[in-house]
Amino acid sequence: MTIFKSADYYPATSTAYSEQDLNMEPKPMRVAIAEKCEQIKNMLQDKNEKYGNSATEPVRIFSKSNPIEGLLVRCDDKLSRIKTTGLRESGEDQILDLIGYLILISIQIDNEW
Repeated sequence: MTIFKSADYYPATSTAYSEQDLNMEPKPMRVAIAEKCEQIKNMLQDKNEKYGNSATEPVRIFSKSNPIEGLLVRCDDKLSRIKTTGLRESGEDQILDLIGYLILISIQIDNEW
């Protein structure tokens, strides 16, 4: 079983760049997209292994909402945090989590329709 470590998915953001970083050519967009998608895939699979299908099969102790509604609430929470703290201050983890929730919503829609 993989142990989920947030640092694996949410790299520390830093404004300090080395001279080598500043002189590097940017990655081709195709490569950058593939790497980011792989990062998100790994995050979702590891969280699913750690937490099970809790996002799409909630235990419904307090909330009786359907899974999509629950995921939309989580998206609202992430967007609220980004709105309150700003995009840079909220960190990439908020963005990656939001993307992950949107993917889970898409999967849930596919399973329901």
